[in-house]
Amino acid sequence: MKEPMPDQMTCTFCGRSFDASPEQPQRELRPLYDEHFCLDCACHADPAILAVVGEDRLLDLIENWYG
Repeated sequence: MKEPMPDQMTCTFCGRSFDASPEQPQRELRPLYDEHFCLDCACHADPAILAVVGEDRLLDLIENWYG
């Protein structure tokens, strides 16, 4: 019997998935406090992300997004 597919990881805030598709470009997601978010949401400083992460931590994450 086949194992069930794991749930597709999506951005908690915009719902975009990590997996690429013809209609939707691939998003790199970052985990933080059991939430996942994409760079677009982080850069737009979504109020929900600020509430979870805090402004200083969010700025650090954006600055170091690609290492």
